[in-house]
Amino acid sequence: MIDYRSLLVDPIYGVLGVAASFVAVDLWPTADGLTVIDETKGDGGQALGSRNNDIFGGINLDMGTIGPKCCIRTYELSDKGISRADLDNGTITFNGKTWKILSSKPKPMPNGNEASGELELSLIENDC
Repeated sequence: MIDYRSLLVDPIYGVLGVAASFVAVDLWPTADGLTVIDETKGDGGQALGSRNNDIFGGINLDMGTIGPKCCIRTYELSDKGISRADLDNGTITFNGKTWKILSSKPKPMPNGNEASGELELSLIENDC
């Protein structure tokens, strides 16, 4: 059986991952030493036409983003005793900024085993 986690997921985190820490809404569980892929910036969700106006005759086709997010490996959470339910309304801190977690959803893996893959966390700026 192909180990997709070690072949696809882990190398990406080795290059693009940033250190993160998590605190649940009721202050337990907490975890330091996590790694996330920061997807809070990006290009503003612009369509191809806004990057290369020649394709669409100079028409600007900007589109809004869905919102800031980050991705985290599921095994990192389970190793720290954090369940997916613990994430809701908790906070995650990375790159010097703290975010409130609105929701999480599994990212598909080629083998169909979501437990060996990633969760995509939808975020909002934390007011605290």
